[in-house]
Amino acid sequence: MQLEDMENARPPVPGVRDRLLAAAVLVLASVAVRLVPFRTLTKSAEWGGAEVEPGRLEWEAACRAALAVESASRRIPWRTVCIQEAFALHWILRWQSFPSFLHFGISPGEDRLSAHVWVSVAGKILIGEASAESHAQVATFPSRD
Repeated sequence: MQLEDMENARPPVPGVRDRLLAAAVLVLASVAVRLVPFRTLTKSAEWGGAEVEPGRLEWEAACRAALAVESASRRIPWRTVCIQEAFALHWILRWQSFPSFLHFGISPGEDRLSAHVWVSVAGKILIGEASAESHAQVATFPSRD
């Protein structure tokens, strides 16, 4: 099964374990974004290896993790934004040995600069896709040297 076929398939439903893990890591990411220096935070995004094409089971697990983070984001008692959600998903995927990438982008607006963070696996965006196209990518972790 090709990656394109897997993307068009019905998204997998996150289980209780997926949702609890996502909520816990989202809380950790929310605290880290507020308290940890940005340079240290981005070093945490460097864990892991080279990008490879995921198989069907890996792709479903990655999609389940993304859906669980989005679900947890709606349920925790404070507002989360893309940076917390992206770090949470990236950490979950990396801890599970998925070759994910954390992307930072900016977009100049009329009044102010806009920033956005998204996560990809095998070149496909899992979280943060809605705003990714309107932002120019300025950094990727781990770097693609």
